[in-house]
Amino acid sequence: MKIKKIIKIILSVLTSLIMGLVLYMLIMNIVAMNKDKPVNYFGYSYSYVPTSSMEPTIKQGDTIIFKKVSYSQLKVGDIIVYKSKTGEMKGKYIVHRINNKYEDGFEMIGDNNPS
Repeated sequence: MKIKKIIKIILSVLTSLIMGLVLYMLIMNIVAMNKDKPVNYFGYSYSYVPTSSMEPTIKQGDTIIFKKVSYSQLKVGDIIVYKSKTGEMKGKYIVHRINNKYEDGFEMIGDNNPS
């Protein structure tokens, strides 16, 4: 009888923890959406890929997981997520590859883009 009671308590605690985690994730989603930022869980974020510019490496509509890193950690060939400041994609998060790195920024290109 004692073992059944202990198992019941453990299952109740696990259920509460899972429900708490789900609630936390839901709140984080709502906060991120209101701030127009990617959702961030424990240092990692996720987002969908809005265009086909990275095909065939990453397909349009795929969900990606990424984390924020310092500028010094990035190198030519890395795939990064950034918020577009101009053009028809202004305000949207874009996924592209670093084509060139400069002291003050990057030249980005999609794998599916000729230029």
